[in-house]
Amino acid sequence: MKAEKIADIVEHWFYSLDKLFKIELTTNGYVIGAFIKAHDYDELKSNNIWRVISNTNLIKWKSSKNLELTELLNGSLIKDITAI
Repeated sequence: MKAEKIADIVEHWFYSLDKLFKIELTTNGYVIGAFIKAHDYDELKSNNIWRVISNTNLIKWKSSKNLELTELLNGSLIKDITAI
């Protein structure tokens, strides 16, 4: 998926960590989680890379803000994003 399309979706929901997404991947898998805007957001966005916190780590991340709990996804591997 193109960086601009992902950014439109992500930036609309940044301030609502309670909004989860089903992020479908071209590898036929998916991730349920939220997009995270960290200090490196602009750099990652320019390379079509997106920081995501999975649903299973979301509670830990809200209290710790530990970026090691997040995953980096290459936007070219994202097939679809659906708010859930």
